[in-house]
Amino acid sequence: MYRNRYHEQLDRVDRWLDRIKHPGEDRTENEDFLWAFFQNCWHLKDWIADDPASGQSGDDMDKAIEGYDSLRVVQGLALSGKHLKVDSSKRPAKDPRVDKALVLGRIHLGREESDWISYVAYDASANEWIPALELAEQAVKDWIEILTEKGLL
Repeated sequence: MYRNRYHEQLDRVDRWLDRIKHPGEDRTENEDFLWAFFQNCWHLKDWIADDPASGQSGDDMDKAIEGYDSLRVVQGLALSGKHLKVDSSKRPAKDPRVDKALVLGRIHLGREESDWISYVAYDASANEWIPALELAEQAVKDWIEILTEKGLL
């Protein structure tokens, strides 16, 4: 039994992270796992805000994540992966890292199909490719830091 409902979502995020740390042979499934991770990771903020036991509002959570670049990039990926067109009025804050397109891609390291080994997130606002696993691990660390600072872990 979970202490609070938002712990369910945090555990779900951890399970998705574990799946992307240990990819299988099916490239499409691996990509689906990445999208699922980013969507579940971003929506942890909603679970925290909607759980009365947390004592946190949506505004509290929006303010808490402001200083975390990893979570802003995760937000962009989650929204672009879930919605064909993102309604900017539903974003918690104007942020160039979210306003620009974020996409997932693969790096090809050889000539064979099997040489596609690394998924990355492209952050157009910073014009940089970020290894998706690195981004995912940083986002979880950042959530743990936020939850710890708020006394929610």
